Amino acid sequence: MNDNKKNSYYEKIGKRIKRCRVVKELTQTELGSKLSTPLTATAISLYEKGEREASLGVLTEIAKILDVSLQFLILDEENTQTPSIKIALRADEQLNERARNQILDYIEFIKNKSLKDGDRRKKSK
Repeated sequence: MNDNKKNSYYEKIGKRIKRCRVVKELTQTELGSKLSTPLTATAISLYEKGEREASLGVLTEIAKILDVSLQFLILDEENTQTPSIKIALRADEQLNERARNQILDYIEFIKNKSLKDGDRRKKSK
């Protein structure tokens, strides 16, 4: 990987770390202190700017702290940054398991209803 691509890659990882940290309402200092080997706010800032390469171990820990998958941090293959997901992440910490399951059931209901409505629209055209 050439230096430009490498820098761009680490910048993207850094942006995802920052977005997730902000959603979790953590400061750089708080995130750094939660790691098994604590890091300074400066070190976290360097990761977020893509100016420092985080080890796989550090990325794994950061992903756990931020409640996202390592795959998301590295590949951006999960979209956890929509407004509704941001709200859900904050609310999830305050809900019990029964309430979370009810929300998941409702999401499935709406998703299925949306699919059926889409099929009806196609048939009417």
